[in-house]
Amino acid sequence: MRNALFGMLVFLLALSACEPGPTQGDLGAGDEPTAAATPVPNLDDALAVAGTFLEAWTQLDYEGMYGLIAPNSRDAYPFEVFQAAYEQANKQMTLLELDVDILSGTLQGVTAGVAYNANFTTQLLGAFTDPERTLYLLPTVEGWRVAWSPSDIFFEMVRGARLTLERIIPNRANIYDRNGRVIADQNGTAITVMVVPQDIANEERCVEELARVLRVTPASVRAKYEYRPADWVTVIDEIDAETYQAESGTLTSFCNAIFDERPTRRYYGGGVASQIVGFVGYIPAEQCAEWELRGYTCDDLVGRVGIERWGEDILAGRRGRHPAHHHTRRRAAPAHRRKPRHRAGEHLPHHRPGFSDQGPAGDLGRL
Repeated sequence: MRNALFGMLVFLLALSACEPGPTQGDLGAGDEPTAAATPVPNLDDALAVAGTFLEAWTQLDYEGMYGLIAPNSRDAYPFEVFQAAYEQANKQMTLLELDVDILSGTLQGVTAGVAYNANFTTQLLGAFTDPERTLYLLPTVEGWRVAWSPSDIFFEMVRGARLTLERIIPNRANIYDRNGRVIADQNGTAITVMVVPQDIANEERCVEELARVLRVTPASVRAKYEYRPADWVTVIDEIDAETYQAESGTLTSFCNAIFDERPTRRYYGGGVASQIVGFVGYIPAEQCAEWELRGYTCDDLVGRVGIERWGEDILAGRRGRHPAHHHTRRRAAPAHRRKPRHRAGEHLPHHRPGFSDQGPAGDLGRL
């Protein structure tokens, strides 16, 4: 049975999760023993090749690995595809270190099977072992070569599956002052403004009104959508609920705008003492890789300054990972094709009233 932590990895299967795994004749994308490869190398040679291949994996030496897979596998999987498959898996499981233990080798007709354990150390899942794997090798004109397929990364990736990690994100915690009064919570509402370029009723007026509402230049509004496909739902920016109530009619009239809502941070007194409390914002592009190692995505909101930044680990909570199997034939539509929730005139909840400014906003005592 696989380690429980390993079960946290999510496999999106191209075929049913219950389909049988690959057989010896199914491995290596059509690889067959090459008749010209005589005499057949012995088992010790196969073990040596397997050991070199697996050691290269622990060093993330994909070129070295690729040079040891069978010719037909190289034909089926160009190096760029081969490398990307490993890098995508590493990113999803937040791999820090890998080592392998070779257990045994056996000859199986004209092929060789090498049993081994793969031991993974990851940032988010901790350490886990995928035990008793088998690496298959074939005799070729080049000698023993690995009959490679994506199932050699993880068995469940056979026949086009891909590895993803499903994150469970808790609500951001509130911040209170020393008297127990709320300074910041998640009861705000932000409204995302979107357009479909081909559906804009009056482009000149649309751009003019969006620039006014968002307090940006017309050129920056056009830059949001002008290079996008005409039938894509394109995000322009976000507004607060009060602005939505005041401007949604205008934006619908000229832009045929689409609106969606999400919970957002709300600050005591409208942000009084923001230099102390701080604020949340999107992760800067140059810091994305660093935050991904902590379980975030580049689109997440994090504390940028003040208490929000200082207390990020406390306020954000512990992010979980949820195991699930998904069938690719039932995958969700791409984000730009999904049906948004609201057009103007449909119900959107009113923004809850802000807190009255009672007491010194800087009177901070606890989270």
